Amino acid sequence: MKVFLNVQNKNIILFILLILFGSLTFIYEHNSIVVSLMIVLLCVSLWVFGLVPAYVTSLVLFCLVFYFKPDLFSKTLSGFSSSGFWLAFSGIVWGKAINQTGLSTKISSVVTLVFSRRYSSVIIGSILLGAALAFIMPSAMGRVMLLVPILTGIATHLGFAKSNRGYYGIVLAGVFATYLLGFTILPSNLSNMVLSSLSSHFYHLDLNYAQYILVHFPVLGGLKLLLLFVLTMFMFHQPIPNVTRDDIYNGNEKLGQPTNRHFTAKEIKLSLYLLVALLLWCTDSYHHIPASFVGMTISVICLLPVIGVIDSNQFIKEVNVAPLFYIAGIVGLGIFVNDSGLGQFIAHSLIDFLRSQYQPGIHGFLVLNSLFAAIGLITTVPGIPALVSPSLGLVSPIVNESTAHLIMMQPISFSTLILPYQAPPVVVAMQLSGLKLGKVTKYCLLMAAMTCVILYPIDYYWLQYVL
Repeated sequence: MKVFLNVQNKNIILFILLILFGSLTFIYEHNSIVVSLMIVLLCVSLWVFGLVPAYVTSLVLFCLVFYFKPDLFSKTLSGFSSSGFWLAFSGIVWGKAINQTGLSTKISSVVTLVFSRRYSSVIIGSILLGAALAFIMPSAMGRVMLLVPILTGIATHLGFAKSNRGYYGIVLAGVFATYLLGFTILPSNLSNMVLSSLSSHFYHLDLNYAQYILVHFPVLGGLKLLLLFVLTMFMFHQPIPNVTRDDIYNGNEKLGQPTNRHFTAKEIKLSLYLLVALLLWCTDSYHHIPASFVGMTISVICLLPVIGVIDSNQFIKEVNVAPLFYIAGIVGLGIFVNDSGLGQFIAHSLIDFLRSQYQPGIHGFLVLNSLFAAIGLITTVPGIPALVSPSLGLVSPIVNESTAHLIMMQPISFSTLILPYQAPPVVVAMQLSGLKLGKVTKYCLLMAAMTCVILYPIDYYWLQYVL
């Protein structure tokens, strides 16, 4: 992708996309579904190929909705008021605070000392760190916010520059571990909660924590993390630079990162604030305070004088708002797909296809899950259960499976991340750590391919056994 999509080729593709969009919207201007589909496909193409900066694509989406679907404009803009948007904002504040106070250096030093003997050990440490957070923090965005400064600190401590393969491997292993494992733990990802809510609403089926993790953790959790390790080592393995353990402990002064071994007042305050946030996130089932409110409140405290830990005037000058527009655009796209009628059109088309083409057995299982996963290219990942779940009552007699079985099958498909833009936490991780779209896209595609080829067949027989 990097070789093919040089500046000239990007401009050619962009020109072709705009011509096609203009022509088709003119021809089908009175067909609401076609116009909505063209808007979605144009924006998805811009994100996938990186033809313009990601935040510009979000602005393109807002402009097109304002012109073609003005009645949906305010709903599409509601991405700015979504929990994902404000968790992303909190992530920017926290990341700046953790880095400026030096807390990330201390945490990453400890982790690095434990896992720094070989690159494979570092990747295992990143995966275990991400996996551990998935069990104790219910918000994927919150986990990414805490993880990224630590993972980038680990990579930097070991002497990897942002352009190095080793840097990419450490960050992506931890981020993908915490995000993908979360799909096997009921309260740990938004998609799981959407599935749980809709299952209860439409089919009076209440998912419980123990059964959910029993069904999905062995394959989508354990085996997928193993594949993640293999893929990371294959793509990003790089010998650790000549940095001694004493360099790491002392902040790696060779790399210009001297560390004070004693905690400063700001580090102590920030540690307490993060601990409070972590406790509130872990106990949200008792107090029901939204994760975004917790993140936002701690962020405001960090910016206040006296009790804060970063200079608010300096922060506003240095903050990069591009990730926030990106998140608002992705969330807005999912809302637009649902409210424009495009989601219902896709669901009915899927049902018509299954009526004519579905074959029972493992072949049908693979086709069905692949179709569900592909829907996420248009709706993004959280949109898959929102779109598919209401239609399962119609799908059930076609595929000769119970509705309960189909509900428990859904995490297989919505945990298959095909492209980065589908998952807001991955997008935020890319923005906070400076990862390039091309490498992350390749990583996603290969992980999705390995999941479909290796894990889908295994999951078919596993579900037959446990359900």
